[in-house]
Amino acid sequence: MVAKEGIKVREMCMTLGRYDSLWIFEAPDEKAAMKVAMAGTDLATFETLVAIPRDEAMKFFE
Repeated sequence: MVAKEGIKVREMCMTLGRYDSLWIFEAPDEKAAMKVAMAGTDLATFETLVAIPRDEAMKFFE
C-alpha cells in the first residue's frame, strides 16, 4: 500500500518513551499519508507531523 500511494519510507527507528517506533517518509500530499496511517489504526495509534528541512524553514525569518 505504501508504494501504491507514492510514499517513500526514508527511515524506520525503534524508540524508547511515549512511542515505540518512528517512521520518516515522504508522501505526495497529506491525503496519501493519512490513507496509509489510517490503514493501521486497529493495530496502533498515530501522531502525524509535517516537517520542513531547517534551511527551508529559516527562509521564513529572512
